[in-house]
Amino acid sequence: MTFSVLLIAALLVACAGSAVAPTATPVPLTAAPTPVPPTATLEPTVSVVPTATVQAPPATPAAPGLEKQPSDVLSGFVENDGVRIHYEVEGEGPPLVLVHWLTGSLQDWRVVGYADALKANYRLILIDARGHGQSDKPHDPAAYVLEKQAGDIVAVLDKLGVDKAHYFGYSPWAVRWVGL
Repeated sequence: MTFSVLLIAALLVACAGSAVAPTATPVPLTAAPTPVPPTATLEPTVSVVPTATVQAPPATPAAPGLEKQPSDVLSGFVENDGVRIHYEVEGEGPPLVLVHWLTGSLQDWRVVGYADALKANYRLILIDARGHGQSDKPHDPAAYVLEKQAGDIVAVLDKLGVDKAHYFGYSPWAVRWVGL
């Protein structure tokens, strides 16, 4: 209960903005407290704080296909066994498939800097694994067997007309499991 009261008080203070603090004259410890005149009020002042405008990312294409992004990134979807798989392609050179880790997405390759470092020498094929990113998220555990996940990668490569590619996958979870 005490925590709730403190939390509500903190929220009220935060919402009220800067309040005008009353001025007070120090009272000696031996003197009796001075009564507050009935005309004194503690009215908080409310100030308007400008907010930042957040720009939404570009909309995901509604139908599977290949879309040209403003940054020369091709983005599309392919269907494999009834599941839509999202992928993006960027860079020049031999094809390199990048598959992210558990709970990740293809965007993680950009965040950690691999995409920028590799796209000058490779045609990067970044794939959101089923259940991750913009790919479909089936509820049936049988939809996540290794053969279906491998089939997703083959479906993307087939859609792009790629017969052979380098493969780069990373999992911090696997590193922990094998003790590296």
